[in-house]
Amino acid sequence: MLWILLVQYTAGQDTVRMRNHSYVIGETVDVDEDFIVILTGSGETKKPQKIGTEGIQYVRYKNGFLEKYHEADIIKADTIQLVNYQVITGSIVEVGDSVIAVKTGDAAGQVKNILMDSVANIAYANGFKEKYNALAVQTVSGASVKIAPDQKKDLLITVEGLEYNGFVSEITDNSVKLVIPEARVPVMEMNKNNVAKIVYANGYIENFNVPRKTVVTDSEAKIESVITAEDKAEEAKKVVAKKSRKRRTDEVKTPKERIESTDLKELLAIPVFKTLGANTLTVRAAYLNKPILKKVPDGLASYNQLSVLDLSNNVLKEMPEEVLSLPKLELLRIDSNYIKDLTVKSDVAGSKIAYVSASFNTIKSVDSKILTLPALKTLDLNNNQITGFYGLRAAKEDINIHIDGINLNNNRLKDIPEELYTIHNLKRLHLANNLIRNIEIDSSMFGELEYLNLNSNPITRIKDEFFQLNSLQTLLLHDTKIEQLDSIGKLTELRVLSLPSSLLGLPKSIVRNENLRELYLYANPYTTSFPDQVLSLSKLELLSLSNTPVKTIPAGIGNLKRLKTLYLSNCGITTVPESLFQLPRLKQIHLNGNNITTFPKNLGDLAQLELLNMENSPLTGEALMTLRKSIPFAYVKYFSTELGLNFESKPLTQDEEPRFQALMNKCLGGTGDACYELGEFFEKRNDYGYAFKLYYLLATKLTKEGTEESAIAYSKIADMYNDRSNKRAYNSIYKARNYSSYSDYTQNISNNTALNIYCKLCDNAASGVKGKPVIKRACANASLIYNETVSNLKKLFEDNGREIQRLIGGSGTMNNISSAGTQLANAAQSNTTTLLGAGLSLFGKVAADAKETKADRIQNENNNLKRKIEDLNNTAKYYLNKAN
Repeated sequence: MLWILLVQYTAGQDTVRMRNHSYVIGETVDVDEDFIVILTGSGETKKPQKIGTEGIQYVRYKNGFLEKYHEADIIKADTIQLVNYQVITGSIVEVGDSVIAVKTGDAAGQVKNILMDSVANIAYANGFKEKYNALAVQTVSGASVKIAPDQKKDLLITVEGLEYNGFVSEITDNSVKLVIPEARVPVMEMNKNNVAKIVYANGYIENFNVPRKTVVTDSEAKIESVITAEDKAEEAKKVVAKKSRKRRTDEVKTPKERIESTDLKELLAIPVFKTLGANTLTVRAAYLNKPILKKVPDGLASYNQLSVLDLSNNVLKEMPEEVLSLPKLELLRIDSNYIKDLTVKSDVAGSKIAYVSASFNTIKSVDSKILTLPALKTLDLNNNQITGFYGLRAAKEDINIHIDGINLNNNRLKDIPEELYTIHNLKRLHLANNLIRNIEIDSSMFGELEYLNLNSNPITRIKDEFFQLNSLQTLLLHDTKIEQLDSIGKLTELRVLSLPSSLLGLPKSIVRNENLRELYLYANPYTTSFPDQVLSLSKLELLSLSNTPVKTIPAGIGNLKRLKTLYLSNCGITTVPESLFQLPRLKQIHLNGNNITTFPKNLGDLAQLELLNMENSPLTGEALMTLRKSIPFAYVKYFSTELGLNFESKPLTQDEEPRFQALMNKCLGGTGDACYELGEFFEKRNDYGYAFKLYYLLATKLTKEGTEESAIAYSKIADMYNDRSNKRAYNSIYKARNYSSYSDYTQNISNNTALNIYCKLCDNAASGVKGKPVIKRACANASLIYNETVSNLKKLFEDNGREIQRLIGGSGTMNNISSAGTQLANAAQSNTTTLLGAGLSLFGKVAADAKETKADRIQNENNNLKRKIEDLNNTAKYYLNKAN
């Protein structure tokens, strides 16, 4: 039976409680016997603070661990929170099925029985927590969120993949506040950079940052595959097994034992960690990634069945050599620790480790002995400070190295380390984002190299010997400084090629790279027309020329019969040839950011197309309709000129497609009812850009001005603009809004398209049974918008009044300072005092004048506001009367 050792953690900040009862909050970066180092502040203002342990009462780490330093200072008590938010502290005697017995700390020291139905949660003195019932209605202080027991919660997901349920109360430029009523601190504030996305209770999803993902190599995936589906199912049963509600506090290890434990069996015994077994014969994979371990747990060697060991996100300072003796270990992760020098001292002859990852440390140099692990296939050292290797040069001829992949991205290498030349089987080499200036590789060094990533290096020159690498299939040179690659055609086995924007045009010899599958030439200012050489690369499956001013797409692009993905974003293109849409394998076309308004009438057979990206391109309504009709099962990303926004039109299902095609044929044939029905069809699918196009088509072309059909279409358009409750997930500048100042109102009132349409409908009443209720409703909506605007402007008027009073008061103070300065200057007996008095007088006078000028300006604004409020009130009454 296979078991996995799993340690979970939560995100936040570490809290240091001092013996003087003060707190220090931040990120702990070093822990020693005599001191700890903690980063305080935020962003660029973070600074390390060294705190002696003599003055520390305890440290509560962000993952929940509590490390005690002076235990006598800590009051040990269990905490019970009732559903009415009352808190009871004491010592829990027993947790039964219906009551909890607790010995309180009052004078009598009596044992009280508390009904289970009245308990929200329990926080035991040892750190273990249990939740029982929901908290009652409460308005949380500091957050304008009223919470009911049945209110659905928002879901916040961090970039680390952690999830928090609560109520989002505020989002600023730097942070997100989440109300979690059942938490000890009910309002959690998180740095916005740590938030991946928020799934709101109403279903709307807001994305912030890209989640951090661990890249799993083929070797790692193969090793992880030892965990079978049957084993995982058994583990799941263990996790969801019902826990006994009856628990005594002495059954759980204390937080101090968790944080300082060096015994793996003790770690396994802690229920909070939700581990799934401690039998040394059954543990095959151990994930100890964030119990804040300073060293490898004692007794690890007895777990001789381990094949996967993850020690990431700890505070290890050196290579844990104990793990090299594990007879079946194949995968080792020591990412995100504090390792500075990757040194291997012990014998590695019997090791079966095939994959080592030590990324995101502070490693500066690497002991080449690690390359000699006999089974090692992949070594990942990205995101360190490596400047070179050491220790292998003298004996390199006698060493047989089997490694085939090394990742040295994001380090400080100035050239390719000589030690790597001994790896004759090397197939994959990642060297992106280093400091390499020249490339001198030849086939005698890396004869089997298939993949080479040199992106983001200051490379200016590649020697001719490099182009003898006959096995090279992937070459990435993006963001380098190379201007000439005339010999690129010699690399005839190339499948993937990424070229820098510094290149002085596409090399002519590239026509010899006839095996190319993917070609990237991004943002190259020297390629001012579509390169003809590309059209001869008949095996191309992906072509990217985005941000390159090619201006036109030649008809010859039809020669690229195998093309699946085409990137031509922001290329100044105005027309598209028919041959593009006749490519049989084309799945994705990215033409966003161009000036394309129409498409060819014959779009050909695009049955394979999955995505057409036309964002920020001014396509006409007719062109959009043709696209949607021609490619019903593809995503279409497009720009709505009416809303000034980009939208995504999802593929139609097979059930939707027949009805859609029938309605579209009738609509394009001039049938107004079909256009209206099709508009509602798109609106229900949240495809608002298409809905707008159809309603506008109906209102402006298929009906006559002033008719009830026209009024109905315009009413639908106005309702979509008038989405004040934001039921529709878009934020157009033309939607109704509140105003922050009088100038904001005067500049943007004309953008209130909903109001303009409602007023136009109300003033040009359409006759007919269907038209009259539409007109009355338009009048009522116009009156409502005017009244809401009045309320908004009244608030501005009141705020301005308070600001005027503040400025007048400040002006008086400044005048007093000016008078005092004048008196001081007149009574002065020295030049210094005279100058000081004159300076005070001038400062006070200038400051008073500035405040009075600002007060006058705001007063003029208030005079305008007063007149405007009166006019809008009258207008609101006018439309209300018409509605009645």
